[in-house]
Amino acid sequence: MTDHDRLFKELISTFFLEFLELFFPAVLNYLDRNSITFLDKEIFTDVTEGDRHESDLIAQVNFRDRPSCFLIHVEAQSSPQRNFNRRMFIYFSRLEEKYALPIYPIVIFSYDRPLKPAQHQYQICFPDFKVLEFNYQVVQLNRLNWRDFLNQPNPVASALMAKMKIEPNDRPRVKAECLRLLATLKLNPAKMQLISGFVDTYLKLNRPEEIEFQQTIGEFQPPQQENVMQIVTSWMQQGIEQGIEQGIEQGIEQGRKRGEKILVLRQLRRKLGELNPRVQDQIMALSLEQVENLGDALLDFVTVHELHHWLDRHSVLTPLDPIEPSSESDQTDSQPIAKPAMNIDRFAVKFPAQATETFDQGSLIPILHEWIREKSLPGTLLDVADYRHVPDGPGIMLITYEINYALDQGNGQLGLYAQRKVGSEGSQADRIADLLRSTQQFGSLLENDRRLAGQIAFKGNEFSFIANDRLLAPNTPEAFAAIKGDLAAAIQQLYPGKTVSLTQVQNDPRDRLTVKVESTDATGFSFSSQT
Repeated sequence: MTDHDRLFKELISTFFLEFLELFFPAVLNYLDRNSITFLDKEIFTDVTEGDRHESDLIAQVNFRDRPSCFLIHVEAQSSPQRNFNRRMFIYFSRLEEKYALPIYPIVIFSYDRPLKPAQHQYQICFPDFKVLEFNYQVVQLNRLNWRDFLNQPNPVASALMAKMKIEPNDRPRVKAECLRLLATLKLNPAKMQLISGFVDTYLKLNRPEEIEFQQTIGEFQPPQQENVMQIVTSWMQQGIEQGIEQGIEQGIEQGRKRGEKILVLRQLRRKLGELNPRVQDQIMALSLEQVENLGDALLDFVTVHELHHWLDRHSVLTPLDPIEPSSESDQTDSQPIAKPAMNIDRFAVKFPAQATETFDQGSLIPILHEWIREKSLPGTLLDVADYRHVPDGPGIMLITYEINYALDQGNGQLGLYAQRKVGSEGSQADRIADLLRSTQQFGSLLENDRRLAGQIAFKGNEFSFIANDRLLAPNTPEAFAAIKGDLAAAIQQLYPGKTVSLTQVQNDPRDRLTVKVESTDATGFSFSSQT
């Protein structure tokens, strides 16, 4: 859940003078700009309502021309609230009581609805007498037109445009304009990240909007376009790095679990002899707790039948749900397979690579940047990222809007890895074929680049298909059967008549579903045919 109060407080405290300059420039005429001190938050208890509230931001500042000071109280309100004007008066009275200083109260209303003007005062009146009239300044973002702030060289404007009055079909344009304005301000990286993160939080785009957003950026002048793309790429890299960190943590945990299972298997082999594949599959499918219990129980086993009996009672794979090795006839597909269809958007392929000892992935960086400039590949090419510091990681990566390409070192095997991020049109088979075609075009360009001088080549007679959606495509025989036909059909689109074998990789059930695709044809999956 978005912490709206924290986001607005961080934005305004970082750009406090810029906020005043944008909305209340008259205050700057009597404020000493070098005297700003932010006070600790105040806790207010509403006795009648039984609620506790915290003030968002209180700044103590000096008057410019006299030796005295005043408070500026800024409250960010993300939702409409009954009697909010009374709450502002309570804040005001408690602050005045505690500090005995003049107070300049401001409210930023950031909710989307209602659009009617928000209250800006609190009154206590009788028919014949006005006891109190308390006023506060209001910035109601949903009544401000973002176009009025396009040319304001102000970081607060570049952020708050994302919460102003925006027609639904203007959302991609507004996001692009927020970043264009931000890119002109030449802020330090931390401040740039604060504002770009604010914009990205409040202008989350769907897939069609993302495409229009990228097209809008493409209309900017080259210097502006390059600066905006650096911001967009930083979002992507942060997401990739977070994913890698999470993947490393998950990998460590999975490795620990897998290690315990392998240890139990080794102990069982020593005690009972060689185990058939069915038994091994059952053991690898056990939970960590079940494996630990099996480790205790195996000390009492005398025959393999006792192991079978224990597994029948504890295994998630019952005798009624057998797993049998695929036969050669099952693996070779030239006809569609009558299995339930699967429809996933997130998947990847990996072609094994062979590199010379002199090959340095760092040499790819200028090559890939040149491809971006010259648009050597279809799609929206964004940036190049270096992840060589990540063990068994993606190495040098070309980031595009649609696909990430990398020379991946996963599982200790160098290979060309391509992961589709945005679904393309057509059937599941069409989308797989499109990724294969794009990957092979990338590989062909690398193999034929004169600067690499044959230092890297890709094995064209095999590749791996990885389903990157554990919900829709779990690592099970049933999911393999469901995707198998579409994968075979995709290969037939690119290579009509080619005979292939498709085999589910027997990895940890918690890993991603992986299918090994091999060609029995001598020509394999030729990269050169895709140039």
